[in-house]
Amino acid sequence: MLPFATLMLVSVALMGYAAHIGHERLLTEQSQRVIGSLTARTHDVLSHFLDAPYAILRVMRQEILFDELYTPGDMSGIESKIRALYGTAFVEQQHVSVVAFGGRNGEFVGLRRETNNGFAAMVLDKRTNGELRIHAGDTLNSPVIAQYPGYDPRSRPWYMEGVQNAGPGWTPIYSNYDEKQEITISATSPSVDRNGAFQGIIVADVKLEGISRFLGNAPDLGHGAIFIIDGNDRLVAQTGSNPILATTGGKEKGGTRLLVQESHHPLVRAAAPFLSHAGDTAREITRAEGERLFLKVTPYTDARGLDWRIGVVMNESDLIGTLRGEILTTLWLVIGIALFGVVVGLALLQLIIQPILNTAHAAKTLARGEWRHELTPGVSLRETALLVDAFNDMSVRLRRSFQELRDRIVRDPLTNLLSRSGLCETLADRKLSSPGPDGDATVVVALIGLDGFRGINNSIGHGAGDGLLTSVAHRLATHCPDGALVARVEGDEFAVVLDSPATPETMQALGQWALGLFASPFRADEDEVVVSACIGVTGGPLNQLDTIESHLRHASVALSEAKRRGPRSARVFEPDMMSKSKERTRLTAEMAPALARGEFRLVYQPVVDLTRGGRVVGAEALIRWHNPRGGMVPPDLFIPLAEESGQILDIGHWVLRTACQDIAERLHRGWPSDFDLHVNVSVRQLIQSGFVETVETALRDSGLPADNLTLEITETSLATDGMIAREALIQLRDMGVRVAIDDFGTGYSSLSYLTSLPFDGLKIDRSFVSGMTGNGQSRTIVHSIVGIARSFDVHLVAEGVETLEQAAALRDLGCERAQGYLFGRPLPLSDWTDPAHLPRLAAG
Repeated sequence: MLPFATLMLVSVALMGYAAHIGHERLLTEQSQRVIGSLTARTHDVLSHFLDAPYAILRVMRQEILFDELYTPGDMSGIESKIRALYGTAFVEQQHVSVVAFGGRNGEFVGLRRETNNGFAAMVLDKRTNGELRIHAGDTLNSPVIAQYPGYDPRSRPWYMEGVQNAGPGWTPIYSNYDEKQEITISATSPSVDRNGAFQGIIVADVKLEGISRFLGNAPDLGHGAIFIIDGNDRLVAQTGSNPILATTGGKEKGGTRLLVQESHHPLVRAAAPFLSHAGDTAREITRAEGERLFLKVTPYTDARGLDWRIGVVMNESDLIGTLRGEILTTLWLVIGIALFGVVVGLALLQLIIQPILNTAHAAKTLARGEWRHELTPGVSLRETALLVDAFNDMSVRLRRSFQELRDRIVRDPLTNLLSRSGLCETLADRKLSSPGPDGDATVVVALIGLDGFRGINNSIGHGAGDGLLTSVAHRLATHCPDGALVARVEGDEFAVVLDSPATPETMQALGQWALGLFASPFRADEDEVVVSACIGVTGGPLNQLDTIESHLRHASVALSEAKRRGPRSARVFEPDMMSKSKERTRLTAEMAPALARGEFRLVYQPVVDLTRGGRVVGAEALIRWHNPRGGMVPPDLFIPLAEESGQILDIGHWVLRTACQDIAERLHRGWPSDFDLHVNVSVRQLIQSGFVETVETALRDSGLPADNLTLEITETSLATDGMIAREALIQLRDMGVRVAIDDFGTGYSSLSYLTSLPFDGLKIDRSFVSGMTGNGQSRTIVHSIVGIARSFDVHLVAEGVETLEQAAALRDLGCERAQGYLFGRPLPLSDWTDPAHLPRLAAG
C-alpha cells in the first residue's frame, strides 16, 4: 500500500510541478511581451498625438509673422487665418479642441471644435466692444451663445505660461474659462513681429478626454488598463469610460483630478500602492479577486515641459487566457482519479503498479518539457485506463496551449511571416538538401532593411506604415525562390534564407534580386508608397543554432555597411567587416570617456584671400582624436559614429567653446580684428533646443565677437533637415554669427532650399577644385557656383586647393577665398604665428 500510494502522489506532484513551471514561464514571457508592446505603442502614439498641436502652432506663427496679421484691437486678419488653417488643413486633428490667439493688448480670437464637427468662433476686440463673445458658428455672423464682459486672456494660465516659457511649451492642466469648463492642457508659443517684438500668445488646446479616448483603442488590452499620471500621481487619462475628475465645481473649476488610488477603474486603483516601486519591466504586484496583476510604469517626457508616466496593468487571464483554469481542472481530474486508484488499488495492486510507474516516468518527462510522450494503459483495467487517459488529456491540453503560444512567438502577427525565433527554429529543424563539402548544409542569407522607414511612418501614419510592411512582406513571400524562407526579424528588416551553395555569384544574385523587388511602388492602405532598401548578404554552412544566429549577425553587419553607402545598396559580408564593426562599437564606447580625459584636440587650417595675394584672413577649426590604444583616429571614422550615437552634441559643444576661446585669446594678443573663425556644426546640434544659447554662452565666455564666427553646415544635411533648423539659423544670424553651407555642390540637385534658408557664404567642395584644371566640366560647375554666390551676395571659399594652378583658376573665376595644403596644413594654434606676418602666397 505505501509504495503504491507514494508512486501515485509522486506522479500527481510531478504533473503539478510541470504544469506550474510551464504556467509561470508562459506568464512571465507573455507579461513582458504584451505589456511591453502596449507601453511602446502608447508612447509612440502619444508622441504623435501631442505633436499635432505644435504643428498647428508652427504654421500659425509663420503665417502671422510673414503676413503681418496682428493689428492691435482688430483680430479679423488672424481670425480668417485660424479659420482657413484649423477648418481645412488641420480639420482632421480631432483631439485639438481650440486654436486661438491672445494679443498683448488683451485681444482674443479663436475657434472651438463642437460636438457636431462644427466650430464656434470666439472673439474679443473692438468689434465686440471689449467683451468675449462665443458664437454658434465659425463666423461673427452666427448667433452669440455666450458673453463674458470681464474676460482678459492675459490673466489665463495658458497666456501667462506662454509668456513665461518664451518659446513653445506645455501649460499645466487647467479648466477652460468658457461655458463648457473642460479640463485641458494647452500647447503655447509666443508670436513676434519681424523685429522680434512680442505680439501675443498662440495656443492649441488638447482635451484630456481625447487622450483617454485614444488609450481605449489599444489592441490586446482585454480587461487591462492603460493610464497616464503626472508627477503628483494624479490621473491625466485612463482607458474606459471612467471619469478622471472627482467633483464638479464652480467657475474655472471643472473638477479636481483623481489620485491614482481614487480611480474608478479597479485595476488602476489596485496598481496605486506599487507606483513608487514599479519600473520599466513588467512585474507581478498583487492579486485581485483571485487573479494576479502585472504592472509596468514608463516615464514619458518631452523637451517642451511634459513629465508624465505611462502605466499598463493587466490581469493574468488577459495574458494567457484560460490556461490556468484548464491546468487546474486537469490536475484536479488527475488527483481524483489517483485517489480513486488508491482506494481500489489493494485489489488490483499487481496490475496497477506498472502503469503508475509509467505515469510517473511520463510526468518527469513532461516536467522536462518533452510534450510528445503518450501513455498506453498496458492492461485492460478500467481504473488504469482512466488514469492514463486523464494524463494524456492533460498532456494534450498543455501541449495545445503551449503550441498556441509558440505559434505567436515563431510567427510575426502583423505580416504572418516567420519571426526571428521562428526562422532560427525552422532552420534548426529543417533538413536542407544542399550539403557543403564537410557534410553540412549551406545557405545564403539576405537581410533587407527599408530606407528611411521612420520618416515614411511619420509622414503617412503608423497604420499606413503597418500596411506598407504587410505589402513588402507579401511581395517577398510571393516572389521568393522556391524553398526559400522569409522572415520579419525586426521592425523594418526582413530576412530571406535560400538553400543554396554560398558562392559569391549566388550571394550577389540574391542581393540584386532583393533590390529589384523595390523597383515598383507598394500599396499602403489607399496610397502607393515608393520605398527603397539596402541589402546585406552572407552565407555558409548551417550545422547548429549558433551558426544561424552568426549568419544573421554577419548579414546585419553587411546591411550596416550597405546603408553607409547610401540607399539602394547591397553588400556581401566580408570578414573584415566584423572587425570594423567591433572597432566602431569600441570607438563609440570610448568616445565619451575620451572627451572627459582630454584626448581630443583642435588644429586649425588657414583660410586665405586670393584677391589680396594670399593673405591669411581666417582659419577652420578641425578636431583630432588621439586614442591611447589605437593612435590617431581619422575624423571621417569617428565623426559619423558620433552622429549616429548622439555624442556629436557634447563633442560639438566642446569644439565650439574651445575654438572660440583659442581665437579670442589671439585677438587679444593683436591678431587682426577681422580674423574669421570657421567651425563645423552638425544639424543635430542646430535642431536641439538650447543650441542658440550654447553659441551665445561660448561667445560671451570667450569674449569672441559674434561677427568673427562662421558656422559651417553641410549641404546634404541642410537639404533634408534645414527647414527644421531654420529658426535657429535666423536667431544665430540675428546675433551676428555668419552661416556657411559646406561641401556645396555635392548635395541635392534642387537649390530651392537656398531661397528659404538664411546663409552668408558657400564652400566649394574639394572634389570640384581638384578636377577643375584638367576637367572642363568641373571648371564649369565652379563657375556656376561662383555665379550663385554672386546672385545671393554671399562669400565664397574653395576647399582643397593644392596647386598654384588651381589657386590661379579660382581667382580668375572670381572666387574670393580658399584653403588647402597649398596655403598650409592643419596645425595646433601654438604652431601659428601672427597671421599678419605669415608669408603671403601670390596665388598663381
